[in-house]
Amino acid sequence: IKELLLNRYLMGALWNKIIRYKNLEDIKFNEKISMGEDLLFQYNVIKRIKNAQFIADYLYNYRLSQNNVTNKSNYEKWIQFVNVTKLILDDIKNEYPELEKYAIIKYINSNMFVLSKISINTFQDKKNVIMIMKNIEENKKIYIKSKDVAIKTKIKLYISLIKYRIILGNLEKKQ
Repeated sequence: IKELLLNRYLMGALWNKIIRYKNLEDIKFNEKISMGEDLLFQYNVIKRIKNAQFIADYLYNYRLSQNNVTNKSNYEKWIQFVNVTKLILDDIKNEYPELEKYAIIKYINSNMFVLSKISINTFQDKKNVIMIMKNIEENKKIYIKSKDVAIKTKIKLYISLIKYRIILGNLEKKQ
């Protein structure tokens, strides 16, 4: 589970995983989720398995296009992704408290990623940015203290928070 939270190769996409069928019993995709459903599915599988093997070789080429779901500006889907990482964080707090700081790192990283996808053009965008900034602020201390987060990434966090506070402040002045 720690690897899922910290390793960028285990980000949730299933196209690069081979899973034994017996480990999939009773685990289903949540069809109500369209962004992050792979991560939630993978998390539930990893909770069940006893060991895993990782291969560093690239055995598959994944082509990104402008039409991929992950490239579209559908904010509701991006917010679903944040909500999935929050579900995982809450589960880890209950089931694996020793891994909570790693879950917080994943959660803040997902919030930062989604924040980078949102441009504040509408009231809904503003509402989402405020929600994401609140998510980050609530967990920022653990993230900043963690030795598992690069200093460069911590600086990006602070710069992003300052940037969006300025943008939100300017929007308030215009209204």
